Amino acid sequence: MPTLQPIFTIPKTVTLTLHTMKNIVKILIVIISFSAISCQKPSENSKTPIINILNIKTANNTTISVFSPGDEIHIEYNIIDNEELDICTVSINWIKQLKQFENKALNAPAWNLYNKKHALTGAEDNGKVIIEIPQNIKDGVYELLFSAIDVDGNSVTIEKEFWIAYK
Repeated sequence: MPTLQPIFTIPKTVTLTLHTMKNIVKILIVIISFSAISCQKPSENSKTPIINILNIKTANNTTISVFSPGDEIHIEYNIIDNEELDICTVSINWIKQLKQFENKALNAPAWNLYNKKHALTGAEDNGKVIIEIPQNIKDGVYELLFSAIDVDGNSVTIEKEFWIAYK
């Protein structure tokens, strides 16, 4: 019986190259799979909004930190989020009485009742809040709290102190 002879022979170096090519293809498939998974957008927004208080002024456009009862406080702001904004809250709280004015309006209430929410839309909001200071309030140091919340619940608050003093 005659023995079969191969029609052609593949050198061993080529066989190793084919084996190596198969491994390279497998590695590329794994790399592409992982990169496709890692490039997907995360489902949850983890960045807090950024608040820029541009100005705190009086009605006549004067930038000050001491107001009087009856004045208006004009707050210009810019809020930025990487996705979508939801709400901003502005509140004012009394901190302490000023020593030099402690004899005036002793029976006046502290102004802790200002707390307003404003709906926001989009990834950036520029606006102005106008707050009228009541006539009969306690003088002293007050704190402005300005908060922003995005649609995912991430929040940030900035605080600014100002004075209310009787003239």
